[in-house]
Amino acid sequence: MTMTGGTLDTVSFWVGAGGTGTLDMIGGTITANAFFHVGKGVGGVGTLNLTGGLIDINGFLMRENGSVGTMDITGGTLILNGDHLAKIQGYIDNGWITSHGGSGPLYLDYDKRNAGKTTLTATSFLNPLPVHGSSVSSGAAKLQWTLPEPNEPGGVVDCVVWFGTISSPVEDNAKIVDRQVVESVSVTLAANTTYYWALDLYDSGISTTEPFYLSPIFTFTAENQPPIVDTGDDVAT
Repeated sequence: MTMTGGTLDTVSFWVGAGGTGTLDMIGGTITANAFFHVGKGVGGVGTLNLTGGLIDINGFLMRENGSVGTMDITGGTLILNGDHLAKIQGYIDNGWITSHGGSGPLYLDYDKRNAGKTTLTATSFLNPLPVHGSSVSSGAAKLQWTLPEPNEPGGVVDCVVWFGTISSPVEDNAKIVDRQVVESVSVTLAANTTYYWALDLYDSGISTTEPFYLSPIFTFTAENQPPIVDTGDDVAT
């Protein structure tokens, strides 16, 4: 099944129940009031490729009764009602849930991005740009991100941004933003260079001296890119 849009409301949804099944989720929304299964029953082989859209469910199970189930996320969102952190983290630790074929990070939280719900994506809630693991043009560029809302009305969320070519510890790089309420900063990128950056977030309603969130380390590579030419609209001659 390939889903590119629309909405599918179900009681339960089984991918690979007693046989082989694949769901390519590109867009749209699937809701399941009971359980969403990836691999179910003897002989079940389920594959879920989440590249876009939303799976919004109450329960999630993988590899029941000796079946096989895998899930790879490159985009889109999985949301579960309630706290399922331990279960989903177990699936991740087992290698059953991966990001970008196992080469990318996963972002899992409870009650942060969605109140009272567990949220799993392959993209940080900070929405970092350039995209983690991407290749961009060298020269003048911008780092961009999205700050979360403050914990209290009238509060302030500010950030520190570390940026450079040192992978670890990322704090050995330059501090290019120091406790500012900004969501972008200009940088200059050298060709054929890999860069690493991370953010420390501070919320005035929690602490003015200690960060409440340390982001993962984001990375991208600056390379010479092929030129892009726009010759305008098609013209009949």
